[in-house]
Amino acid sequence: MGFESMAGVSAEHGHGIGYLIESIAAKLPPAPPLSGGIENQRTKIAFIGRPNVGKSSLCNRLLDMERLIVSDVPGTTRETVELDLDYKTEGASEPWRFRLFDTAGLKRKNRIDSSLDYFSAVRTKHAIDEVDVVFLVLDAREGVTKQDKILAGHALDSGRALSILVNKWDLALESFRKDPLPGYEDEKDFRKSYLSSIRKELFFLPDSPISFVSAQTGFAMEDFLQVARDLDARMNKSISTSALNKLIAEMWEHRPPAKVGGKRFKVFYAVQVENRPFRVKLFCNREEKLNDQYKRYLEKGIQKRFGLSGCPLKFSLAGKEARYTEEKE
Repeated sequence: MGFESMAGVSAEHGHGIGYLIESIAAKLPPAPPLSGGIENQRTKIAFIGRPNVGKSSLCNRLLDMERLIVSDVPGTTRETVELDLDYKTEGASEPWRFRLFDTAGLKRKNRIDSSLDYFSAVRTKHAIDEVDVVFLVLDAREGVTKQDKILAGHALDSGRALSILVNKWDLALESFRKDPLPGYEDEKDFRKSYLSSIRKELFFLPDSPISFVSAQTGFAMEDFLQVARDLDARMNKSISTSALNKLIAEMWEHRPPAKVGGKRFKVFYAVQVENRPFRVKLFCNREEKLNDQYKRYLEKGIQKRFGLSGCPLKFSLAGKEARYTEEKE
C-alpha cells in the first residue's frame, strides 16, 4: 500500500495501542535541554507541618544562620519564606542546589482566629503546588495528629513528591533513655516501632521515605537532603508501556477486583501520560467499577515495581462510554 510500516490496533479493546505508541516514540527527536542546563536548576523543597514542629529551625540549621524567627510560640512564621541553599558535600565537584520554602503551620479550623491565620494557611497550600519535594515535619514527642494527616492529604493531592521528617528525635530518645517504655528491647527497637506506627497512621501515602532528624543537634540533616535529590530525580522517570501493562495484568490475575453489578473492573490498556505528577491513563470497561481499595492496590503495585516510593500516582480513566463519545466527536 506504499506505507513504510503498519500497525493493527483496536480502539475499543486497546489491542496494539502499546506497540503503536512505542513506534511513534522511537521516531521522535530527543527533548531539547533545559535552559541553563540541569546542573543549574534548584530542587524546590517545602517544609510543612503544624505550628512549632521545627520547620524554621530546620531551615536555620541548613543555612547555619538565624535568618528566620525561631520561637516556642506557635505561629511565629506567618508568611511563606523562600531561601536558596548551596549545600557543599565531601567529594562533590558542585554543591547541591536547593530552594527552601518555610511555610506557616496549619492550625485546626476552630483555632484560625484571624484573617492573617487564614491567608497563611492558603499560602501554605500554594507553596505546596510550587515545589518539587514536600517534607511533612512531625514532632517526635507527639506523633501523627489529625492536622498532620490533613497536610499529608494536601501534599498527596498536589502530586508532589513527599517525604516525612520526624524532628526533635533527640528529645524523644532522651526521654526514652530516662524512662524506657515497656515492651521495647532498646533504642533501635523503639525507632522501628515508631516508624511502623507512622506508616500505619499515614497508610494512604505512597510509601514515603521517613527520616529521623534533629534541627537542634543537626542529626541526619544531610541524609534528608539526599532524600530530596533522590525524590526529585524519581519524579522524572518514564515507565515502559509494555512493562506497565504486563504488571497490571499480573496484578489482575493475582487479585481480581470484586464484581460490581455482576461484572469486574477490567483494564484493557494502560500508559503513562504525565509526570510531575505521575499520571497513568487506564482504558477500562467501566470507570465506576474501580473502587478506592482496588485503586490503592494498583497504585502500591506500580510504585513498588518501578521504584516510585514517595511519588504520588494519579489515574485518568477512560471507560467504554467515554471512548464511544470521543469517537463520535
